[in-house]
Amino acid sequence: MCAPDHFAVFPPFSTVWEREAWERAGRQDPIDYERARHQWNGFRLTLMRLGVRSAVLHGKQTPRSPDQTFVRDSGIVCGSRFIPARFKYERRRGEICDAVSFFLDRGLSVLPIPALDGDLNPVYFEGGDARWGNAALFLGYGMRSNKKGVERVAAAVRQGGFTGDILLLELVAEEFYHLDTCLVAIGDTVLYYPPALTSESADELRRHCRARNNAAVAVDDEDALRFFCCSVPVLRSCSWSLIVPQEVASQPLCAPQLKRFLERRGITLVGVLLDEFKKSGAGADCLILPIPCTR
Repeated sequence: MCAPDHFAVFPPFSTVWEREAWERAGRQDPIDYERARHQWNGFRLTLMRLGVRSAVLHGKQTPRSPDQTFVRDSGIVCGSRFIPARFKYERRRGEICDAVSFFLDRGLSVLPIPALDGDLNPVYFEGGDARWGNAALFLGYGMRSNKKGVERVAAAVRQGGFTGDILLLELVAEEFYHLDTCLVAIGDTVLYYPPALTSESADELRRHCRARNNAAVAVDDEDALRFFCCSVPVLRSCSWSLIVPQEVASQPLCAPQLKRFLERRGITLVGVLLDEFKKSGAGADCLILPIPCTR
């Protein structure tokens, strides 16, 4: 995790939420910094209460890296290897050195993907486009990551020894710019927002789930826009919890049929308040980068 010491929203914008929040604030930075830090601390405390150990990039964020608190985008960890991102936007590229140093200090090897393909075209990959779950890796492309980027990541993950399924899913909606904003796997269930994917990718996802007796459950428009899918699944003592926005967990806003489905599967919703980060188009999953448990 990375504390939001210099978290800010200002142009150039990378999400529609950033632009709208900035305009609502009178074309000034709309972030309430004290509230953002309080919410981040509350989220970290929730993780700790669920048995999740966390490490923080202490003192790393600078005013030149206002998005670094969204560490999920910095890359992906597979076994004992860290695959750093190839950011699409220049203002985020300075975050990579800190992430690489963090994992090298913890004994992981770093396996960068190339910046250019064979035709000298840029290769982009951001960690928010990678979701683990159900012995599979789901990779999204089309907004921040490109297909060349996720293909390189898939190859690197295979090289690292991963033998499960890898699905490449194409994103088509500007509001759902990373895969983790529209898909989350928990237990034997995949929750996803179909309009964020091409029809072909949505079909592929459903076929994958049917073949493995997993459930592919569609999230409706309202819950998707509340970042229901940008949630954090946690397994503890054989029970699953899903960390979701507070307004979904504590009020009757979540689609009743979805809530009943999750309850039948023994999945508990745990609410966290992160509305300051939503101004940048981010949810709970954006604020963590999962790493291997070393004991």
